[in-house]
Amino acid sequence: MTATEATFEIPHSVPVGGAVVLGPPVGDSCSVNAYLRPAHRTNGDLGPRAAAAAALALDNAPGLEVTNVLYAAVTLPSEVPPLTATGQVRGTRWTGGEVIDRPAWVVTVTSQHPVNMSSGCMVAPKPGPPRCAPPQFVSHDVLMLDPTTGATLGGFFM
Repeated sequence: MTATEATFEIPHSVPVGGAVVLGPPVGDSCSVNAYLRPAHRTNGDLGPRAAAAAALALDNAPGLEVTNVLYAAVTLPSEVPPLTATGQVRGTRWTGGEVIDRPAWVVTVTSQHPVNMSSGCMVAPKPGPPRCAPPQFVSHDVLMLDPTTGATLGGFFM
């Protein structure tokens, strides 16, 4: 069995054992942005250039460029349904269209300068000052695209 590699960046190729893409450390822990496993393209899939063009059509701010295009089987942790103790899916929001081990183009779009993605300040209940989140600057937008249509399946910032 080959071990899964943990990384803070999207790899240029998926290791045999897969990769866990981690979010930025917060204290002594990290969140998981995505799980990647090797996948093979099929007839009818977009090529890497078409996937890059689809990503830039979606993420079209001036000065952006595609810096990585990867074909992989993707699982987004937010899409994994909660299970009961017997292994049954809990809840009714899960339709089978979730991004779980789904072939996708994983396209990294990079900004020349870090972009502030902070949510800013929220109005606090009276009395009290507004609650402000610390600034979060990111340079990469990672888009998971349907391999045949280029439609967005999910994404995250790095």
